[in-house]
Amino acid sequence: MEYLSEEDAFICAKSRKLHYSHRRKSKSKTGFTWESKVYVCESCNRCGYKSECQRYVKKSTKSSAKQICITPGYDSVLQDNQKRILSSEGIRLRTNRSIQVEDAFGVLKQDFQFRRLLHRGNNHVRKMLYLLVMGFNISKLHHRIQDNRIHTSLFCQKEIA
Repeated sequence: MEYLSEEDAFICAKSRKLHYSHRRKSKSKTGFTWESKVYVCESCNRCGYKSECQRYVKKSTKSSAKQICITPGYDSVLQDNQKRILSSEGIRLRTNRSIQVEDAFGVLKQDFQFRRLLHRGNNHVRKMLYLLVMGFNISKLHHRIQDNRIHTSLFCQKEIA
């Protein structure tokens, strides 16, 4: 949707305006609070795009006008993160991270000969994975002590040209 900053409104695919309606404060289960701006469409009657545009709206909803919520604080955080990710330092760290993740699964499967979980249920699976992770970390620490590499990184970081 196209945003019209001078009117503080959006325009949908059918060229109908979604005007600013109100602010909504929300709180998650963990206690995090945020504020959203709610925009409501003029009318969605006889709109050919209604099925695609409102595919997540429940059928029993009385008002058929489209509503969207925008969280400006979240959008600014996303922009900051995007800048960090695309910086030269972010690219270097992501390149090095990509080669470190797969190694752990390979060690668990090949060296520890772990092929499948032997228990059912979230709590039992979680406990089994914790034991595997602790064993993996102890093995890694043991090898680092043997090679006298305690205060070094596992991989030398690559330089990106």
